[in-house]
Amino acid sequence: MKKIMIIPGLLLLSFLLFSENLSLSGVDASSLLRRQRVDLYLTLTDDYGAALPQTERSDISIYESPDGENYREILDKTVVGDANLKDGIQFFMLMDNSGSMYYDMQGRATENEQATRMTQAGIAMQSFLDSIGDSRDQIALASFNTGFQLLAESSSNRGQIQQALGQIQRPQEDQAYTELYAALNRAAPLMESQRGGRKVMVVLSDGENYPFFQQKGEAHPEYGEKIFTVDEAIESLQLRGITLFAINYGTGGDPQLSRIARETGGSTFDARSSSELANVYDSIRQALLQELKISYVAGVYQSDRVWVKVVVPGDESLVRFYFNSGLFGSGEHLPLLIVLLIFLLALICWILLILIPLERHRKLPNLEMVGVGLHQRVLDLTKDRTVIGGSSDHDVTIVGGQVKDDQQAATIIYDEKTKNYTLIAQETTMVNNQEVTRKELKTGDVIKVGDSLIIFDDEATQLK
Repeated sequence: MKKIMIIPGLLLLSFLLFSENLSLSGVDASSLLRRQRVDLYLTLTDDYGAALPQTERSDISIYESPDGENYREILDKTVVGDANLKDGIQFFMLMDNSGSMYYDMQGRATENEQATRMTQAGIAMQSFLDSIGDSRDQIALASFNTGFQLLAESSSNRGQIQQALGQIQRPQEDQAYTELYAALNRAAPLMESQRGGRKVMVVLSDGENYPFFQQKGEAHPEYGEKIFTVDEAIESLQLRGITLFAINYGTGGDPQLSRIARETGGSTFDARSSSELANVYDSIRQALLQELKISYVAGVYQSDRVWVKVVVPGDESLVRFYFNSGLFGSGEHLPLLIVLLIFLLALICWILLILIPLERHRKLPNLEMVGVGLHQRVLDLTKDRTVIGGSSDHDVTIVGGQVKDDQQAATIIYDEKTKNYTLIAQETTMVNNQEVTRKELKTGDVIKVGDSLIIFDDEATQLK
């Protein structure tokens, strides 16, 4: 009898010692304008803060509220356990290049360049670049002091980032201040153009926010007398669905960085050497790779903010908010009359787009391109297969980088027996504002690839 009782006792003890902790580490509503979609990122950790592998779970419930009180459940959602590995992580690495970064790790002046914090930080960054290899991750790099300098735009080219690291130079006296909050505000909008993938900013700093105007008493060369605040930095990151991870480097750090990181879903770390810093970079990435991604179609509200509640049986409810920027791309609230007028105008334009091809009587089935190139053009469908993609070799070329040069976005196939045309999508393609992978086309159907519209016209399908 005693042996039988020991087993459940050990299981209970194991559960208590190694319980799971769930946190809502990211809310990305940057796709509201294009797709009315919100992406949530959840992190599962043990009691020691180590990330645990995520699996696709069906026990998670999502609720939304325009006021933080009256919630409605989101029933249509997608849960993915390895999305960050498949989609890649969009890293924005923000490095302090103030005067104190040229002290040694103990905060002492040194003539030995290899002993400076900046050199050691570069070594850690190179180690991080080597560790992520040929993954789908994209990296952008910027530095800040009195000013802000974008050193490398988002890229998967690790050599480009390594070369950009070599461009960082020791600042002159007037450039050696630490405009930390200003840098966060400058960096966040640069991630707006990055579509897809988890958006993460990692800031490394060895000191507190030390504004030029406040400390020197002279107008800043760019910002004048403006002093950037912590709240501005938080809002700028939240508005764009960016999670901040902060690293206090060397012997110092800004006491508000932990608040900025926490309110954007991130964490704060300390590093006292290049090896510790390399481990921090790797830990951040490994935790991100273990995140659970939940995507859903958001509701339409008049409020500036929308609250999201995540409920897991046996755990506390997790609540965060996102800025309701689905229509205007900002968190500003406009009068209801203006909102209704804009919707009415959009509806009229949509109806006209559908009706235009019906008024043009062409003998052959055709595609009319709107927004492809510099002018509208019509392509008669005379082949069994018509390829839409980013290459000039394709039948329909989507320009402007909306589709990669060698990628096919969709193929339209003609069936001789049924006399029908069917669209097969290789990339995310929408027909009549609905995502599809396969769709039998009818006259007037509007195909959207990137920001370009393609209207299908076939009088024969109109009669069916």
